[in-house]
Amino acid sequence: MPRFSIRQLLAATAIVAVGCLALVKPSALLAAVTMGVVALALLAAVILSIYRSGDKGAFWLGFTIFGWSYLLLCYGPIFTENNSPFGWNRLITARLATALYDRIHGSAVVQPTVVFTTTFVPVGAPPPRPPPTPGVPQPAPSGAMTVQVAPPAPSWPVTLQTATGPDRSDFLNAAHSLWALLIAVCGGWFAAWASRSRGDA
Repeated sequence: MPRFSIRQLLAATAIVAVGCLALVKPSALLAAVTMGVVALALLAAVILSIYRSGDKGAFWLGFTIFGWSYLLLCYGPIFTENNSPFGWNRLITARLATALYDRIHGSAVVQPTVVFTTTFVPVGAPPPRPPPTPGVPQPAPSGAMTVQVAPPAPSWPVTLQTATGPDRSDFLNAAHSLWALLIAVCGGWFAAWASRSRGDA
């Protein structure tokens, strides 16, 4: 089981706080900050994986491989070459981030059902009559019929999720940064475990 120092716990608390802020109040600045911090951490992990030995070196190697692999899947040409810039939505992490965005920054709107009344006049009908005189009933034109046409919408209210919060792309960029950091840490633990297992063997 991994052990954590006070410094590591404080660093993790700061990262979690910044991540929560970036998700609750996303903006282009916070998305850029989170992406920059994760990129710097992954670059530093490359150096640490070279100059550290034992379990620490294995941890930073796994951190580097898993973190950069996730960012490559998100922003590399694998999903975005022949698709939109948001082709990364094929990833399960992107689906979860999108669902979280709709949950935090979406509002329920009720769409009522509307019934329209339309008058159909067949071809060859006499020209329309002058405007009716107030108080005097006017007979309907010969051959005219009035029908009620309902739209294809259901007869009950429909609840829709309408985005009222900040830009979705800023939220997703921040979310992918946090996902990359989490996956990198898990990859580091896995690499350290693999290194210890090889030593035990």
